[in-house]
Amino acid sequence: MCNHRWTALVESNRGAAVLNDCKYGVNVVDNEIALTLLKSATAPDMHADKGLQRFSYAFHCWNGCFHESDVVRQGYELNVPVAVQAGAGGSASLFQVDAPNVVIETVKPAEDGSGDVVVRLYEAKRAKTRCNLITALPVASVERTDMLENSIEPLAVQGGSIALELRPFEIVTLRLRLSKSDEAVKAALAAVLEGADAV
Repeated sequence: MCNHRWTALVESNRGAAVLNDCKYGVNVVDNEIALTLLKSATAPDMHADKGLQRFSYAFHCWNGCFHESDVVRQGYELNVPVAVQAGAGGSASLFQVDAPNVVIETVKPAEDGSGDVVVRLYEAKRAKTRCNLITALPVASVERTDMLENSIEPLAVQGGSIALELRPFEIVTLRLRLSKSDEAVKAALAAVLEGADAV
């Protein structure tokens, strides 16, 4: 079975997961999770898994239902640790989502070089969810797109908040067109950083 970030055994009121940062082979039989650390196969690469290997794995358990657990966040924290660079710029969050089961996976420039910002989110816990994506950027308009960033439909944005509805495990891609005024962008970023300094 292929595995990314975590594998869990779940009951209605508790669960346990094995988290990992780079091992994708896992076997689950009854109440046992076996993570393959070294395979040493001869095909297609005769030199695979030879030499010094570095990897991390962890055990995480919780009480309560899976939907209320933080196993997805724990998997991300092991795989994508926060990187910090010293400086005087303060700290801030340009995007946030108000549902814990919706993950902002990607924030990137649009592929067409337009200067638009593409945000990709997904629902992580098999639950239909209504949520709001909130941004501090000065957004002029928002479009829902396909994975290739082709427009599907316009969405409303009000005060930096975009209302979304996601089906279970749905991936949503949004294209945000920013205000063309450099002053508006600078003012929004300054306001975000000012608020961060006050925290």
